[in-house]
Amino acid sequence: MSSEKRVAPRFPISQFVDVSYTREKFIKATGINLSATGMLCDLEGPVEPYSKIFILLDVGEGKPIELEGIIVRIEKKGKTYLAGVEFSDIYDEDKSRLKKYIKTL
Repeated sequence: MSSEKRVAPRFPISQFVDVSYTREKFIKATGINLSATGMLCDLEGPVEPYSKIFILLDVGEGKPIELEGIIVRIEKKGKTYLAGVEFSDIYDEDKSRLKKYIKTL
């Protein structure tokens, strides 16, 4: 039996994303993989598990997609941190744009 808990397939990406933590602290981050329900990011600083974060994801259409997420797991990897993010809130328009973007990956 598989221990896989993901409900949506993830697709590899390698791009900078803007992440804010408590809407005041900004953390340099790189997206590693992406799905319609979450993403894996490489963060330059630590974030507490179950913290709410805000993400701006550039999909090449001028206006970035705005995502709100919860850190569901985080682990130290050398000098950075791997963070699993589950999207918790996304505007309907941005959800459609995200699905369209994922189809190009």
